[in-house]
Amino acid sequence: MMTSNDVFIIIITCFIFTAFITPYIIRLAFHIGAVDNPNKRKVHKKQMPRLGGLSIFLGFLLGYMIFSAQSVQMISILIGGFIIILTGIVDDIKPLPASVKLI
Repeated sequence: MMTSNDVFIIIITCFIFTAFITPYIIRLAFHIGAVDNPNKRKVHKKQMPRLGGLSIFLGFLLGYMIFSAQSVQMISILIGGFIIILTGIVDDIKPLPASVKLI
């Protein structure tokens, strides 16, 4: 049975890893052109990197690999999450139509 200390350690580990990897993901976003450019409708005045979901997914994946037992249900969730992340990365680089994202 998991204690509250165990949950705290898992959360802190995933958070620290995500915070550590985020600057590298930001650099990757600029390198591959996954940025949001400012225009009249946007609040930001300079290019903003995308791919934030990739950092969060990698933090979740690390937590799963370290702290969780493998199960068919969890593998299914990871495969679905990977498909969503891959679609998001492609969409961040070159915007996809809504119908493609829905599929």
